Amino acid sequence: MPNDGPPVKKNWFARHKIVTGIGAVVLISLVVNGLSGNDDPDKAPVAQVSESPSPSPTATSSLEPESEESAAPTPEAVEPEPEVETVQAPPPAPPEASYGPQPADQQAFLDAFEAGKASYENAGTELQRSVALTDRDAQMCAVSGQGNMTNWTGKILEIGANNDGLAHVKIQLSDGVKVQTWNNALSDLTDNTLIPQNAPFFSTLAGMSEGTLVTFVAQSVPSPSSCLTRSNLTDVFYAIDPNFIVRFSDIRPL
Repeated sequence: MPNDGPPVKKNWFARHKIVTGIGAVVLISLVVNGLSGNDDPDKAPVAQVSESPSPSPTATSSLEPESEESAAPTPEAVEPEPEVETVQAPPPAPPEASYGPQPADQQAFLDAFEAGKASYENAGTELQRSVALTDRDAQMCAVSGQGNMTNWTGKILEIGANNDGLAHVKIQLSDGVKVQTWNNALSDLTDNTLIPQNAPFFSTLAGMSEGTLVTFVAQSVPSPSSCLTRSNLTDVFYAIDPNFIVRFSDIRPL
């Protein structure tokens, strides 16, 4: 016969007791099963340890920075650079090496030229330059015995003959001074500087060439103002590169 009255609620202790009893039974069952499984050594769980692969030497070396010893060569490994010998240009040859051993009066003649050249270049007016040339020529005549050139030395710069077979020659005494004959009969009409074939030294002169070092004897041809006559057409070239007209009485190779 059903009970029509309200349902009777079981107290919480009764419900909890039932659940607690079920949980205890399950826990005991798990423990027993676990102990029984461990009795068989073949069924014991084996822990598998996976080893991480070790880096290869190549990878390690590529990651590691190079040491200073491998990056830079040792001092013994570096070959010293060969020493480069410095070649110095030889000093300029003295005048005697280029134009022969000059006697004292020739050297004084050339020194007077250099001093006069400096005075001419430092002059500020045309009148001062004219005076510088006049004073220079006077000094050159004084130190050379009025143009007497005995056993002077130089180098043949030009040598040849005109249509009449008369020889003409130009001799360089220094880098700025030359003595010469006229090279044509018209210019030489009154000075008589061309060398005839009957001159005692003509055959010797004919055997020479340009560049030959010589010793000579000559006398300068005088001009109305000094013992010197020039072939230069302008004062400028006569001041810095004079060509003096002379009469040769002997020319011989050194």
